[in-house]
Amino acid sequence: MTTIRHAEPADLARIVEMGETFVASSHFKDLGPADPHRIAALTRTLAQHPDGCVFVAEVEGRVVGMLAGHIPVHPMLDVVMASELVWWVDVAHRTSRVGLRLLTAFEGWARDHGASHVQMIAPNEKVASFYDRLKFERVEIAYARRV
Repeated sequence: MTTIRHAEPADLARIVEMGETFVASSHFKDLGPADPHRIAALTRTLAQHPDGCVFVAEVEGRVVGMLAGHIPVHPMLDVVMASELVWWVDVAHRTSRVGLRLLTAFEGWARDHGASHVQMIAPNEKVASFYDRLKFERVEIAYARRV
């Protein structure tokens, strides 16, 4: 059975572990190793801030996924939009709807906090296709390079 809940202090070590796994398995690995202190600080900040959230998915007593987000002031629009900062599900649980349940919890939290939209990040075409199936609209594609 899967439980989706707000992260608790006892989840911090596992959240850091998942964050490190994400960095190591993504394009971010080319920028350097994950910083566990930054991951922990971000988690604590979001969990304690009224405009931030950290959800975890727990299966059989083990945290297997997380979704963290916040509601920043939009720089150009008079719209309240919640933004995903981190979304990770362990590979073994990616076909089990854990990710969808985390997203649903985030959308509910966003609505409850006055947001009219949520903005999600697609690090690859597989994730973009998932958003397309859920009727998300592509609004931007980001690029990066070393300077």
